[in-house]
Amino acid sequence: MPTCPRCGAQCEREDRYCGKCGQRLFATITKGKATQEAIRVAKVRYKLGLIYYKKGELLDAIEIWQRALEDDPENLAIKLLIERAQEEQRSERNLP
Repeated sequence: MPTCPRCGAQCEREDRYCGKCGQRLFATITKGKATQEAIRVAKVRYKLGLIYYKKGELLDAIEIWQRALEDDPENLAIKLLIERAQEEQRSERNLP
């Protein structure tokens, strides 16, 4: 059960404010949940980027993967895929 960062009173997860002192709780208590949600969104964007990539739509793949990195900036797999797609893009431009 979460506690209020100001007074230490126990609160319910769904509480937005402490019942004892009135401190806003929402951002503090749901921080871990928000991070998990961001990682789930990044995973969906990663998979969508793979679909674009397989269809040869490199610009769309790169764009969606960059958005995934905003949610999960430490994801090395996404970084490598962006680099690969950018290299392929450059090589396509150099074709006669």
